[in-house]
Amino acid sequence: MMVLALRHAERPLDSDDDVLTEAGRERAKLLARMLKDSGVSLACRSQYVRARETLEPLKQARGDALVVQEFSVGNTPEQIEAHVQQVVLAVKSQHDDAVIVVVGHTNTVPLIIKELGEVLSDKSLTKSSTSFLSFPPIPSSQNPRGHC
Repeated sequence: MMVLALRHAERPLDSDDDVLTEAGRERAKLLARMLKDSGVSLACRSQYVRARETLEPLKQARGDALVVQEFSVGNTPEQIEAHVQQVVLAVKSQHDDAVIVVVGHTNTVPLIIKELGEVLSDKSLTKSSTSFLSFPPIPSSQNPRGHC
């Protein structure tokens, strides 16, 4: 199993807009070019536009071969934990040779990686090799609203 976990592409930091910047749209296209022939069959994302827009070029490239599942995330610790657990269950339900991409946020990607690392290192899953690719989140000092 290969799991690629990454924060959504760039969005404006000085705006409440939930859309990608031009640089973010270009990064989303780059992600699609990188993964279009990877065999990725499942993408997990939140309900936010920036997460959807990060995956749109990949969905266009893969068509029906890519199933996109949306898992809502809120701002409370309980809502974030529920989101993480839903994503982990979705990943865990896939076959051993699956390629999965998870597009999350500054406050979810590290938790998802941590939880998947613990879940997938379980002895019952030792036959699968799991890889993670994660892009570092923007430090909170550069994100004035403290939101993903």
